Amino acid sequence: MREPTPQKGWSRNVVMEREERLAKRIKAYWFARGFLVETRIEVETFYDRVWQFPVPSIRSDMVNGLPVKRVSGRVRK
Repeated sequence: MREPTPQKGWSRNVVMEREERLAKRIKAYWFARGFLVETRIEVETFYDRVWQFPVPSIRSDMVNGLPVKRVSGRVRK
Protein backbone atom coordinates (compact mmCIF):
# COMPACT_ATOMS: atom_id res chain seq x y z
CA MET A 1 0.00 0.00 0.00
CA ARG A 2 1.29 3.48 -0.87
CA GLU A 3 2.17 5.94 1.83
CA PRO A 4 0.11 9.14 1.84
CA THR A 5 1.83 12.05 0.13
CA PRO A 6 1.42 15.77 0.77
CA GLN A 7 -0.90 17.85 -1.35
CA LYS A 8 0.58 19.22 -4.52
CA GLY A 9 2.92 22.11 -3.76
CA TRP A 10 3.42 21.25 -0.08
CA SER A 11 6.84 20.11 1.01
CA ARG A 12 9.14 20.60 3.94
CA ASN A 13 10.72 23.59 2.18
CA VAL A 14 7.35 25.26 1.70
CA VAL A 15 6.47 24.76 5.35
CA MET A 16 9.85 26.10 6.53
CA GLU A 17 9.56 29.15 4.26
CA ARG A 18 6.11 29.87 5.68
CA GLU A 19 7.46 29.66 9.23
CA GLU A 20 10.41 31.93 8.38
CA ARG A 21 8.04 34.55 6.92
CA LEU A 22 5.87 34.40 10.04
CA ALA A 23 8.91 34.78 12.32
CA LYS A 24 10.01 37.86 10.35
CA ARG A 25 6.50 39.34 10.59
CA ILE A 26 6.50 38.88 14.37
CA LYS A 27 9.87 40.64 14.68
CA ALA A 28 8.80 43.49 12.38
CA TYR A 29 5.49 43.97 14.22
CA TRP A 30 7.17 44.43 17.59
CA PHE A 31 10.10 46.45 16.21
CA ALA A 32 7.64 48.97 14.76
CA ARG A 33 6.28 49.37 18.29
CA GLY A 34 9.71 49.88 19.87
CA PHE A 35 10.62 46.37 21.03
CA LEU A 36 13.27 43.83 20.10
CA VAL A 37 12.05 40.26 19.81
CA GLU A 38 14.30 37.32 19.02
CA THR A 39 12.65 34.48 17.12
CA ARG A 40 13.90 31.07 16.03
CA ILE A 41 12.41 28.10 14.25
CA GLU A 42 12.68 24.73 15.93
CA VAL A 43 11.90 21.52 14.14
CA GLU A 44 10.15 19.25 16.59
CA THR A 45 10.93 15.55 16.70
CA PHE A 46 7.22 14.83 16.27
CA TYR A 47 6.36 13.86 12.71
CA ASP A 48 3.00 14.55 11.16
CA ARG A 49 1.58 11.09 10.48
CA VAL A 50 -0.41 12.13 7.45
CA TRP A 51 2.19 14.12 5.51
CA GLN A 52 5.33 12.48 6.94
CA PHE A 53 7.46 15.54 7.66
CA PRO A 54 8.73 17.21 10.85
CA VAL A 55 6.53 19.84 12.44
CA PRO A 56 8.33 23.21 12.85
CA SER A 57 7.41 25.73 15.52
CA ILE A 58 8.41 29.33 16.18
CA ARG A 59 9.99 30.16 19.52
CA SER A 60 10.72 33.62 20.87
CA ASP A 61 12.08 35.38 23.93
CA MET A 62 8.69 36.93 24.72
CA VAL A 63 7.08 36.29 28.10
CA ASN A 64 3.32 35.66 28.16
CA GLY A 65 3.12 36.91 24.58
CA LEU A 66 4.77 40.26 25.35
CA PRO A 67 8.31 41.39 24.49
CA VAL A 68 10.86 42.03 27.23
CA LYS A 69 13.49 44.19 25.44
CA ARG A 70 12.83 47.78 24.38
CA VAL A 71 14.75 49.39 21.53
CA SER A 72 17.09 52.11 22.75
CA GLY A 73 16.88 55.38 20.88
CA ARG A 74 14.22 56.66 18.55
CA VAL A 75 12.12 54.27 16.49
CA ARG A 76 10.64 55.34 13.18
CA LYS A 77 6.92 54.62 12.85
